[in-house]
Amino acid sequence: GGGNVRSAPGEAPKNAARYRDWLEAMCSRDVLDPSFDMYESAWLAVARIHGGCGQLLGQAVSSSLDGVRTWVCTYIVWGAAAAPDPTQPRASTTVAAGTADLERAVAYHGEAARLDPCLDYILHALRCFQARAAAAARAPAPLVPLHCGHNGALTASDKLAFMGMLEGHGVALDRT
Repeated sequence: GGGNVRSAPGEAPKNAARYRDWLEAMCSRDVLDPSFDMYESAWLAVARIHGGCGQLLGQAVSSSLDGVRTWVCTYIVWGAAAAPDPTQPRASTTVAAGTADLERAVAYHGEAARLDPCLDYILHALRCFQARAAAAARAPAPLVPLHCGHNGALTASDKLAFMGMLEGHGVALDRT
């Protein structure tokens, strides 16, 4: 079976395959689920955002401040140019969709949510991320998500994505 994925007890399954299923189910929930309080709705809206860096924002938050900093920097520099990442849950969202989800959740939960300074700060930050990424959309080359691991071999799909990116920038490759 898979190795340990998470160390926090009760948060998510420890087996990698079960964690993937749990993550997909979590991302598929509706932020307007009536069983959620305003913070659960907000967390879902934010946690399932992918930024083109191979990790959801919720995963980055759970790792460390460095994880969040890396996620934000990667999104700002490459987010708009990142190729789709097939390892991310199908129900993960973009920063624009996550911002819209958070706006819907705040509206749904009423005045308490609209006046909450934490939710206001998060919304402002997401809007700033979008604006900054739009300004940086002139990145020199798209980011291709490769999942080979440190010193690992590229998978066949990673090789094809990387070769396609190189060819898209005029590099002639021998595909024999």
